[in-house]
Amino acid sequence: MPWIKQENGLRYEGEPHWNDGELENLFLELTQTRQNKPETICELLSDSLKEKFVAKDTLWQFSKWCEWSNKKAEAVSRRIGDIIFGKYPQPRFWDQQNRPNPNAENQYQEWLKEIVTRSFSSSPKLSDQFGHEENVNALDTMIGLLRQFRQVILYGPPGTGKTRLARFAAHEILNGKQARITENSVRESLATFRIEGRFELVVFHPAYEYEQFIGGIAPLVGTHGIEYHVKFGPFFNLCCWVRNNKKPAVLVIDEINRGNLPKLMGELVYALEYRDTDVTLPFHSDAFQVPQDLYIIGTMNSSDRSIGHIDAAIRRRFGLMLVGPERSVVEKFWTNAGAANCGKTLADLMEKINVRLSNTEQGSEIGVGHSYFIADPAREEGGGRVDLYKQVERKWMFQVEPLLREYQQLTDVQHDMSSYGQEMRAALAHAPRGSAPKTEDRDGIADLQ
Repeated sequence: MPWIKQENGLRYEGEPHWNDGELENLFLELTQTRQNKPETICELLSDSLKEKFVAKDTLWQFSKWCEWSNKKAEAVSRRIGDIIFGKYPQPRFWDQQNRPNPNAENQYQEWLKEIVTRSFSSSPKLSDQFGHEENVNALDTMIGLLRQFRQVILYGPPGTGKTRLARFAAHEILNGKQARITENSVRESLATFRIEGRFELVVFHPAYEYEQFIGGIAPLVGTHGIEYHVKFGPFFNLCCWVRNNKKPAVLVIDEINRGNLPKLMGELVYALEYRDTDVTLPFHSDAFQVPQDLYIIGTMNSSDRSIGHIDAAIRRRFGLMLVGPERSVVEKFWTNAGAANCGKTLADLMEKINVRLSNTEQGSEIGVGHSYFIADPAREEGGGRVDLYKQVERKWMFQVEPLLREYQQLTDVQHDMSSYGQEMRAALAHAPRGSAPKTEDRDGIADLQ
């Protein structure tokens, strides 16, 4: 889980990865160095970690101790920093006379950026095409998680591209790493793999049953009346395909949190963790195994239901990857459309809304994704293209505003979220009418939902 950079510090999302007992011992050891009374900074850090928020001033003061001339204090401080923030650069914030360096502020910002970047390895940035550097990292992270855990859940607020990232990851698992991929190439290859039987996408919902997902006894009308036969579901079929063909296959489960997971998964709760181990299915006499080369990608909208509400036994068998809103998607889209200022304003508005929402109890699980602030340049209605302004205005009026009203009712946010409408319309006043982004490849822009 990542540190989230905020205007006045860093906020940690999720369960702490640090050991409180070890940190308390290190805090005590640091205070015993008696160099300018470090008790204060230790108390601030300890209290901050309990609240999962470390203020900018606390970080600044702590950076001093990471560079202290006293070797013991410096070593202990660095150990504390490693545990809390991970490895980070070592800029000189202070000189030997305890005076800030002239470039300390810039170095400090880079230090914060490095902490967030490294901590955010499980929540990579997304953009409109995976050909860009940050999205190569996003896809690489996703592939790495899949190869390690074999099953991963992508979760985050609506409109952040979770299903799209799942499909791109499936494409790479089945095709191998490629220099450049587009939405069209992914769509075509996955359609082919689906026909071959090595790719499937299912959508969980309350009425979806174990018998549909894995298999069961189903009634069929035969020549002699109703007959009962074993009917295999997509999960069982993919397992068989991998076992028979010795090649990888991918199952994407969209809206995974909307199904009754303990009931849907059944024996898979055990079989997913212990791959290649026999389990007995109630509808099949032969021993059943989940092969190593079956990769499972789940997606869930965290604003619908918290990731913490998923059955704990199932949750711990999946790698969990947060996919958050990304301003670079909005900025690049509108820059390509010839309206860079509009893109910056819309990206600022998106961040302002999400920072406001992140200060609620739900934190990063609710928010507004970048896809609401961009458009489909190829969209047509009545034989003509719909301009970008009209598309985003509709998204705001009929998707974002209802979502914000819902957030207003369900959260402890005190701000009137409807006031953002004026800012949105002011930004769109400078959006181009009837034009499309100036890019040779629109495939990566047209489908970011």
